[in-house]
Amino acid sequence: MRAEVFYKAENLKEQSYRVEKKGTEVFAEKVNELKKRRALERDLIKKSLEKSKTKDEIQFLGSLIQKDRQDIGKRKLMKNQYWKHVLLDLSENKLNEAANGYLDSVPKLIEKKFFKQSVVGLILSITIQIKENRIKQAKKIFEIHLKEKIHEYESLPEFKMIGYLIDALENNEKTIIDLIINQFLEKLILFKPEVSFLKKFINQI
Repeated sequence: MRAEVFYKAENLKEQSYRVEKKGTEVFAEKVNELKKRRALERDLIKKSLEKSKTKDEIQFLGSLIQKDRQDIGKRKLMKNQYWKHVLLDLSENKLNEAANGYLDSVPKLIEKKFFKQSVVGLILSITIQIKENRIKQAKKIFEIHLKEKIHEYESLPEFKMIGYLIDALENNEKTIIDLIINQFLEKLILFKPEVSFLKKFINQI
């Protein structure tokens, strides 16, 4: 009889231990889930703040881009010499030819110290590369100019915005991409085929 009572007591004690252990495990799981949720919320808040900061920086850079009558007239006068065939290629959707044409014009314009005009060609060449899903090539072109032509371009906010564009593409930040392209559309001196291309770029990217 005593042995039976002892056995039952031990059995109850073991069951109680199992229940308590299970309860502790459930509690620990809930604590871990809560920690993960809070970490995710912190990460989302951090990303949201970073995105907001990036947007502010892009808008600030956009506000620094100069678009005066002299530069407008200068690019129009240079149209036939540097971009006549490129614009035709762009109009006919010969994007590879257009990208190469813009890129070929960049060193020629830099040599003559037409930095603002050259950076527009660089932006369009890189944007075409991106449109054709050649993001690595676009990044390589930017990095080469960042390394070799920084003295020519360091004062131009539109050049700095190319870096933001590539980062946004790599992180699939559509709102940032749209913001940058809209800044280009508003602030850069562009011909009609270039405007048309960039508008299509926003819709298709």
